[in-house]
Amino acid sequence: MSILSIDDLTIDLPTTGGPFRVIDGQSLDVPAGGILGIVGESGSGKTMMLRAIMDILPEGADRRWSRIAFDGADVTGRYDHSRLPISMVFQDPLTSFNPLMRIGSHLVEVARRRGVARSEAKRQAVDALAAARIPDPERVFARYPHELSGGLRQRAMIAMALLAEPRLLLLDEPTTALDATVQAEILSLIRQLQAERELTVVIVTHDLGVVAALCDTVAVMNDGRIVETAPVDRLFTAPEHPYTRQLLAAIDEGML
Repeated sequence: MSILSIDDLTIDLPTTGGPFRVIDGQSLDVPAGGILGIVGESGSGKTMMLRAIMDILPEGADRRWSRIAFDGADVTGRYDHSRLPISMVFQDPLTSFNPLMRIGSHLVEVARRRGVARSEAKRQAVDALAAARIPDPERVFARYPHELSGGLRQRAMIAMALLAEPRLLLLDEPTTALDATVQAEILSLIRQLQAERELTVVIVTHDLGVVAALCDTVAVMNDGRIVETAPVDRLFTAPEHPYTRQLLAAIDEGML
C-alpha cells in the first residue's frame, strides 16, 4: 500500500527564454512504512519533486498533476500539505533556522501551531530534541543555531520535523554538508526513528552510498523523469536502465 501517490506530475519554471520543464509528467508511489530514496545528478528534478509535495516551489513555478492521494484517499481537488501529516528536513539547517531565534523557540512554534499550550509545547520540544538523540536537550533548547555544530543543527531540524507528528518524512540531502562520521550517525538516527515511529521516509540524495546504507526502495531520476524504480538490492545487483548503470559505474566500489 502506498502512503502517497502522485500521477502525472509536471513542473515548469519561468525563465527569460520561457517555461523550462524540470519534471515531465512523472508518477510516484511511496510505499508505506519504508524508506524510499530518490537519486540522480544535480538538476535531475529530485528536490523539485519534494518541493512540489510541500508546495514550496520557486515563485512563478507551474505545478500540475492529474491525481494525488494520501493514505488511499484522493486529495487532488483539496490538496493542502499543511493539513496532512507530512514534514520536511532541508539540506542546510543553518539557512532554515532563523538566526535571531533560539532553537527552542523554533520548536515551540511548531507545537503551538498544533494547538498545544505553551508550557506543554516546551516539554514536547525538549522531548523531541531528546528523541533526536541530542545530549543535554535543555541546553540545546536555549542555544542559537550558530552555536551548534552542523550535526547538532541537523538533529534539531529533525526534532522540529518530528514535532509536527508526521507519518511521512521528506529529507532533502540531509547529510551532504556533514563529515563522514556525523553522516553515519544521522543516517542511523533516521533509520531508528523510522522504525520506532512507524514513519514512511523519502530521502533525496545524489549519494548512492547513502542509498545503499539506508533505503528499501530506490527511484532513479534523470532530466526530470523517473527512469527506474526498484528494491535497493536489485537496483545495485541488476540495474535495468542505462542511466542507472552509468551512475553505478561512476562510483568507487569502496563507497558502498
